[in-house]
Amino acid sequence: MAAAAAATAAAAASIRERQTVALKRMLNFNVPHIKNSTGEPVWKVLIYDRFGQDIISPLLSVKELRDMGITLHLLLHSDRDPIPDVPAVYFVMPTEENIDRMCQK
Repeated sequence: MAAAAAATAAAAASIRERQTVALKRMLNFNVPHIKNSTGEPVWKVLIYDRFGQDIISPLLSVKELRDMGITLHLLLHSDRDPIPDVPAVYFVMPTEENIDRMCQK
């Protein structure tokens, strides 16, 4: 019984680890994130919806986001000013409402 519980815990840790690796890769413009990189990260803005927030928040801390070059993270439907010449990563569900919001100026 204890062995089954340990195997389940290990599988859950493995899934969480894979999710974190995939999320970091996405936030790094689909390039694998290197932990001991001495170069400066590409500074960017992260924009997400509630669904994206629910995925990101248990996997990455604000410090980890900052270490990856995320200087600002905002909800898609919050009021915000444009930030010219700064790359942005959108992590949202492909709903009509979200697409309409992204197309607004």
